[in-house]
Amino acid sequence: LTLPNSLAVSPDGADIYTVSGFASTAPNDPPPGRLATFAREAGTGLTNYVSFLQDGVGGVDGIDYPLGVAAAADGRWVYATGAADDALAVFTRDPATGALAFDRALRKDANPSLLLDAAIDVAADPLGRFVHVVALNDAALTVFAPEPGAAFGAGAALLALAAIRRQRQRA
Repeated sequence: LTLPNSLAVSPDGADIYTVSGFASTAPNDPPPGRLATFAREAGTGLTNYVSFLQDGVGGVDGIDYPLGVAAAADGRWVYATGAADDALAVFTRDPATGALAFDRALRKDANPSLLLDAAIDVAADPLGRFVHVVALNDAALTVFAPEPGAAFGAGAALLALAAIRRQRQRA
């Protein structure tokens, strides 16, 4: 675990997810963004490393310099921010095993209307209705929700419902 930045516990308490890494610009830089899975032993709370997903490997995208991670209340989704990618990455979670699979990345460069410039943190609504992302350079809090009639999941695009932007006051 190199340069850990944040962690989230699955709602069932069975797994812990951590994001780590730094924005990669040169061959000798620390590793790019990673999202690691640890299994928790129910009786003791001890953790065991399981695996990790890495930005740019196996189709994973959106987690270069990851600073935030959150698990959805239903236990089926994990979200991570990628500050260097200006992105929110979405992962499916197998509730039985805790295993993650990359689903998609919502990136500002693909959709400039998304206020994700230097996305630094993410939180999932405890009712499972919304995902909130804070972006440093956009000075914004963006709220994502599934499209009407759709569920968070494969093929269902997240839709930016609202962005609250605070203009910085300059002296």
